[in-house]
Amino acid sequence: MAAVRPSHGAEPEDARDSRSAIVGQGSSTVAGQRRLTLPRSMSLKRRSWIRPLFDRSRSDVQSVANGCIRILFRIVEEDDPSSSTRVFAGFSPGRGFKRAVDRNRIKRLLRESFRTNQGILQDHVPASGILTMMILYRHRDLKPFSHVDSDIAKSLERMTDKLAGAQHHG
Repeated sequence: MAAVRPSHGAEPEDARDSRSAIVGQGSSTVAGQRRLTLPRSMSLKRRSWIRPLFDRSRSDVQSVANGCIRILFRIVEEDDPSSSTRVFAGFSPGRGFKRAVDRNRIKRLLRESFRTNQGILQDHVPASGILTMMILYRHRDLKPFSHVDSDIAKSLERMTDKLAGAQHHG
């Protein structure tokens, strides 16, 4: 009797079971670790939080840069204590890219890299207040994901150093 092969695109049962155990299907943790998601609730949308990040006269805005990435960030007073979101991030490709395809690709790279590296911030977000940040791509050419990812990781680590210094001094 001939073995029945799964149709194109189907997976064997045991492969699906092992993957669902790894992914965690709806749970917020995977084997004791946080799932790396970037929900829409984390995206920086409020004009009143974005505009101050670009105001050079403000003393509460800090900046870190590494390679093709610059991160502008500040701590905002919490206005909704019931909100569980402590970090809000916005992404911008800069002004140098004329084609929307390129701008959108850069935003996707930035979002994906931040999503995978956000664990760096986990223990450094202040208990009172909300961390708002804008991640800017500041290079003229499209860089590969590995380059963007390493620059964002290094920038986030520098940012946590500044946040830790501000918490100890402030």
